[in-house]
Amino acid sequence: MSIRVHQLDLHYAALSDAEIEELWRTSTAGERDVAVVRQLVLRALEVIHVTCAEVGKAAGLTQEDLARACDEVALRLFARLGRDRSIKSVRALAHALAREVVADPERRRSPAEVRLSERRPRLTLIEGKVQE
Repeated sequence: MSIRVHQLDLHYAALSDAEIEELWRTSTAGERDVAVVRQLVLRALEVIHVTCAEVGKAAGLTQEDLARACDEVALRLFARLGRDRSIKSVRALAHALAREVVADPERRRSPAEVRLSERRPRLTLIEGKVQE
């Protein structure tokens, strides 16, 4: 991360939620915009974690599943905020995305145990000249 982006992060962390949202709605694409969107996502992490934990526990997700779901929600929120400035409530969107991600029936649960084959593979050597 460049020093400039780090300074923006420090500056934006000191702003109120209303001020950071106003900056987000009026900023243009660029280094400043990335820092503003990142700040919005950071502020929504509590909503993401609480929602994923509540909904995920009922769905039988493990801690690893919940961590992956939270990461996915944060990434989706970052992408959405980067392209859509008409969102009324960032926290409401974070909550909705978390419910959607955790409830997805296609969501891969914890990886199954690796099972190794009990028999040795049968390999056949094929001899011949390779044509170019």
